[in-house]
Amino acid sequence: MKLVQILFACGFAMAGGEARRKIGQGAVKVNGVHVLEADHFLGAGVHEVTMGRLAPVTVVIHPAQATVIFSDKSAITVGG
Repeated sequence: MKLVQILFACGFAMAGGEARRKIGQGAVKVNGVHVLEADHFLGAGVHEVTMGRLAPVTVVIHPAQATVIFSDKSAITVGG
């Protein structure tokens, strides 16, 4: 699943363009590593995504969908 989609789904960005801009500025980390490519793809597995000083989210990606788990343990499903 594209990182841009995850940022939009979890509320870190209000639009795809904003998500791409934040990635390009180096504000986004996946599993503690800065991501600078706007077309970054997250494969199946569990990933921690952070942006700036916002609380991190845990993203669980399955082949057909992703589940975003927020710090308060609420969750949303993306795709599928």
